[in-house]
Amino acid sequence: MSTYENYHQTSQVYDKTRSAGGVKIIRSALAESKLPLEKQILVDAGCGTGLFAAAMVNHVQRVEAVDLNSGMLAKAQEKMLSEEKSGRINFHQSTIDALPLPDESVDAVMTNQVLHHLPDDESSGWPKHYKVFQEFSRVLKPGGSLIINSCSHQQLEHGFWFYRFIPKALRAVKEKHVDLDMLSELLQRSGFTNTHHKVPLEVVMQGEALFNAEGPLDPDWRSG
Repeated sequence: MSTYENYHQTSQVYDKTRSAGGVKIIRSALAESKLPLEKQILVDAGCGTGLFAAAMVNHVQRVEAVDLNSGMLAKAQEKMLSEEKSGRINFHQSTIDALPLPDESVDAVMTNQVLHHLPDDESSGWPKHYKVFQEFSRVLKPGGSLIINSCSHQQLEHGFWFYRFIPKALRAVKEKHVDLDMLSELLQRSGFTNTHHKVPLEVVMQGEALFNAEGPLDPDWRSG
């Protein structure tokens, strides 16, 4: 659960400034598997309001959507009532470090802008991240895929115009993001191999909302 955001409240306005940025890259990465995309069982770990799950549900066999916040899950379910009824997606209220899924039961896991919400500590070696990655490894079948959508420190420093005016906020948000080298190390320690990353511009630059100069003055903009 996020330690600095009230997502019961945020769930009501979250989609106003968010989109499933980078979903084409996720599909492309999953399509590299020996198992065809349409036969894969995909976990959306920290699904939020279901933006990414909704973008993927008709491309895979089934989505297992997991989030701890009931408000966010309710919004996600509203988006995919027919898909849930047909068995294309299941919703689970749970933390992502204790997934309600059997060992080696899924083909892929994606987690989108979630990891920085973990109540973790760099000085202790990011133990919460390590536990989450071990849990992902547990539920993945041999040869399964893990897709992490996050921000590097460099992206945070140069990809968001408003942080230059609030350096204290930039420092705080950087402290919650594991940078790429450490992220790779944690993944390898958790049993993942062949790790690599991409930095697509369209994921950092998320449309008109990001460039709204008055956005930081709007509570809904800040919540989203």
